[in-house]
Amino acid sequence: MPIDATVKVRVYSYVDEKMEDAITYGIMRAHKHTDKPSEEHIVSEIHLAVMNSLCDIFDFGEDA
Repeated sequence: MPIDATVKVRVYSYVDEKMEDAITYGIMRAHKHTDKPSEEHIVSEIHLAVMNSLCDIFDFGEDA
């Protein structure tokens, strides 16, 4: 007997959680070697962490 069911993935909540974790990680990385990192360094570390997290979720193909 076949089962007729649909499964929905809660993409928004998953991505939201991954982004929150990535932002926290980026801030911690920015403060790893200094107590007063520049704003540019903080933004750079957060950006890198978010992009790495997105690459764990999505396949951007060969261009990434």
